[in-house]
Amino acid sequence: MSSANWRQRASPNEQNQRTATTTPSPSKNEPLAAPQSIADGRRLYVGNMPYMAKTEDIEALFARHGFKVAHIDISLDPFSGRNPSYCFVDLEAKEQADRALRELNGQDLLGRPVKIGPGIAKSSRGGSNRAPQRRDANRASATPFVFDHWYGYSDQGLRLYVGGLPSLPDQPTVNAEIRALFRDFNVNAVSKIIPPHPSKRALNGNHHYLFVDFGTAEEADAARKAVNGVSLPWGGRAVVSHARGDSKRVEERNRWGVEQGEGEVGDV
Repeated sequence: MSSANWRQRASPNEQNQRTATTTPSPSKNEPLAAPQSIADGRRLYVGNMPYMAKTEDIEALFARHGFKVAHIDISLDPFSGRNPSYCFVDLEAKEQADRALRELNGQDLLGRPVKIGPGIAKSSRGGSNRAPQRRDANRASATPFVFDHWYGYSDQGLRLYVGGLPSLPDQPTVNAEIRALFRDFNVNAVSKIIPPHPSKRALNGNHHYLFVDFGTAEEADAARKAVNGVSLPWGGRAVVSHARGDSKRVEERNRWGVEQGEGEVGDV
C-alpha cells in the first residue's frame, strides 16, 4: 500500500468480487429519467421530517388518514441512522395524491408538522434532470446498512476512522475514492464525509474525516496498518485508527419509541 501505484485499477475479477453487494451508480453524464409516479402526478414531497423518522412512521402517517402508500423513496445515513429531513412518497392514484396534498400538510409526524408538496422533477425547477441518489426503502432490509449497522461495529473492532481528507463533491465520489484507498480489503460500508471542528478549519491541510466498516476485526486491523500514513492523491497522508464508540443518533429514536410504548429500534 506504500507503493506509488496503490490506486491502480483492480482486475475485472477483483472488481466483480468487491462490488457484488452494491448497486452501481449511473454515469454522472447519463441523465436519469424521472420516475413514472411524477408523470402520473402520484408522487409527493414530504418535508420537515424529524431526523429520527423511519419508513414505518411515514406509512403510519398516511395510513391514519386513509392513504395506501405504493412506495417510499427515503435516504438513511447508515452511520447515524438519520434521514435528510425529507422523503418522497408515491401513492396509488393521482386522486389520492391530490387529496393528501390538501389533508396532510401540517399533520404531526413524531412531534413535528410535516410539509407536503408535489413531487416535481428537478428539471421543472430549472435544475438538472438527474434524480437524487437515494437508497430504495424497499431494499433497505436486504442490505447491511440500516438497523443492524448502528451498534457494535466500533466495540468489535470492525470500524476505522479515516482522517486527513478533503471536502469531496458528493457521496458517490467519496465511496469510490475510499474503496480505491482500501482496494486490497473488503469494505462493508463507507460513511458520509464529516467536516472538521471549527477550531481546525483555519489550519493548513485537509481535516475532513469519515468511518469505514469491515467484515472482520482482523481485516480492519490489517487495513489500518496498511493505509495509515499512505500519501493521498489530494496531498497529505491518511490518518487511520480504530474508531471509538458508536453513533448516538439512534438513541433519540429509541427514546421516542419507549415514550410512545413502541419498544426500541433493536426490537423492530
